[in-house]
Amino acid sequence: MDVTANEKLKELKRQYRELNPPKVKKKKTKTINKPKQPKLSDRDLRDLMGVDRPTYSRKRGGSYIQR
Repeated sequence: MDVTANEKLKELKRQYRELNPPKVKKKKTKTINKPKQPKLSDRDLRDLMGVDRPTYSRKRGGSYIQR
């Protein structure tokens, strides 16, 4: 049996593939892009939080006083 080196390498490669099958790559799932939120200015944020609104407190006798 005269086998050349090239044929011997091909046979070894075939045997290796049978023992070690190639790994299957997982498909990447696409992420759903959310719509971008509008950038709020400092003034808009202060208005939403109610920073500049008048505050009231109750005093003696149940009357409301603006602070």
